[in-house]
Amino acid sequence: WYQRRVHGKQWYQRRVHGKQWYQRRVHGKQWYQRRVHGERVFNMGCGMLWVVPKDQAEKALGLLGHGCARVGHIKPRGEKADGSPGEAVECVGEYKFSSYSRPGRKLRIACMGSTRGTSLQPLIDAIAAGSLNAEIACVVSNKADAYILTRAEKAGLVAEHIPQTHSDGTKRTREEWEAAANAVFEREKGPVDLVIMCGFMRIVTKGFVDKWRGRMINVHPSLLPAFAGGMDKSVHKAVMEKGVTVTGMTIHQVTEDVDGGEVILQRRCRVLPDDTEEALKARVQALEGQGFVDVVREWRY
Repeated sequence: WYQRRVHGKQWYQRRVHGKQWYQRRVHGKQWYQRRVHGERVFNMGCGMLWVVPKDQAEKALGLLGHGCARVGHIKPRGEKADGSPGEAVECVGEYKFSSYSRPGRKLRIACMGSTRGTSLQPLIDAIAAGSLNAEIACVVSNKADAYILTRAEKAGLVAEHIPQTHSDGTKRTREEWEAAANAVFEREKGPVDLVIMCGFMRIVTKGFVDKWRGRMINVHPSLLPAFAGGMDKSVHKAVMEKGVTVTGMTIHQVTEDVDGGEVILQRRCRVLPDDTEEALKARVQALEGQGFVDVVREWRY
């Protein structure tokens, strides 16, 4: 079967090497040169792409549904410094055209959280299953009773509560708390490559942002910039009160602007007519957890 059908003249030579298909359709002018070299077909290696007017982008994303994302925008080509043509498409987030080889060592992650850390569990599970070349170096929280610490301990991870007050009862400044967090990060063996905020209910200082700029991400339970600035269930409540039919989550870079950093990944879900805040939160959190896994899998370090 194999030789007759694949290597034999009955199929392989006639259909692949012969003029009946391969040369005419691929190398011939009938398709390849007219369609590819004529700039009518793009093979970008990232699945199906829609190119739409900017003001219709959100509508297109809504039509495509779960799993789609904004990957970039078309811009005037211009010229590079050496006079050669510039890029006509500018990508965002983890979407890149260039090739990239990951280091031999594992990506090291530090996590900061103030709540249950539900969205962290898929990341823990994926690492435990061996499907991610990563490790969680430590999990820190400003809340002693935050379940994210218990979650980390159950997974055998370093879990540390950093109080918001000193031993004498005086309140730590934000800078002092962040310095203590950095000390935990640096205490563990090896460098921390990525800081993940998972339900961290504090606004960090510019100094902390500068130290981890480009290496610190947060998840927000809405499709930013919509419903920016809120936290946890207050965001879902605002979504339902507004009457929107599609919501989701955004993983973004952390900058000085609250919820204003570069969007890395967005995932969408429907808002159902009979939704409660808890039901909608659970649906969005499922997107957040898988989103963290996907972002970590493609993270450059």
